[in-house]
Amino acid sequence: MIDLGMDATEFPDKKDSCYFFWLKDTIFSNGNYLHYEKTRTELNIEWGNTQSFKRAFPETFDCGDGPLGLPDFDWASDQFIGLRIGCGTQCWASYILPLNPNDSIQFIWYPLAINQETNMLAHIDDEERDKLILTQLSTGISRQILLDYGCTTEGVGACLKEVRLTTSELYFEYEEWVNAPPVAIYIQY
Repeated sequence: MIDLGMDATEFPDKKDSCYFFWLKDTIFSNGNYLHYEKTRTELNIEWGNTQSFKRAFPETFDCGDGPLGLPDFDWASDQFIGLRIGCGTQCWASYILPLNPNDSIQFIWYPLAINQETNMLAHIDDEERDKLILTQLSTGISRQILLDYGCTTEGVGACLKEVRLTTSELYFEYEEWVNAPPVAIYIQY
């Protein structure tokens, strides 16, 4: 037996439990934090800064479907905390929690890459899945990029092998079976 530092009581014994061990509270070095308030069947999320503000997510998450649909920490920048949720096969999204107490929560389908320094997010358009969207989270300004290499699957995300954002460039590479070259696009912020 391998000791993982947890006893058996920390593992959920039923499908309708919110006590999933990966939902951990986090305090970041700049004083920002993410807190999961768990009951047996519900999950509430709080976030903020230990010195200046506290916010609560406006809805409660039901744990009846197990981990599916429960927001889990994905990334953080000085302005945002990103929570990723799964919603089934080829289905995922993110809640973007603002660290400015006056800004609204953003919900974005199919995030692929984030540059935490510039807060630029690459994601797939929910309605037209042959488009890659670049969204500047701080301003809300978006730019569409048409992916026109004949990906015939339900979602273009299955055709992309790698997506990366630097401070000045979006780079993406297709899966080998798509038979398309890698693409690099200069981004002006």
